[in-house]
Amino acid sequence: MLKLVVDPLDPQTVYVLTGNGRFACGPAVVYRSTNGAGSWSQMASELGEVLDVGLAPGDPDHIYIATMHSGCDEPYYWIDVEGSLHVSVDGGNHFEEVVAQTGVIWPKGESTMRLIDPREPFPWNLPKGMYILKLKTDGAKYVRKIIKQ
Repeated sequence: MLKLVVDPLDPQTVYVLTGNGRFACGPAVVYRSTNGAGSWSQMASELGEVLDVGLAPGDPDHIYIATMHSGCDEPYYWIDVEGSLHVSVDGGNHFEEVVAQTGVIWPKGESTMRLIDPREPFPWNLPKGMYILKLKTDGAKYVRKIIKQ
């Protein structure tokens, strides 16, 4: 297991990022349980290699998955610094790309999330680094603003 996330409004719903992932060669994937870890189902397998998973602050129906490009033959496991952040506004049934940036998901407050790429966290590398996402929902529509930090 690489990460465990518990829904703050429903502790029976948990998400786990698992797999060999960044520590040995093999895919990292996300599983969800809605019955307190009694059974699991894989989420968003069509997105590819998962770097991180997180819930939106104040709205756990908004699930975020960050992806990356990886390869077993690469010295640091990743192929390049590409990847995407995806969001589901319906509890994980459907995902859409938010931005073509990837990183570790760090919720902060009710409407802010940081996305920090641990592979290229340097501020002088403009396409990568750390981003602050301002989040809000407008009905079922997801609205975002990305601020380069």
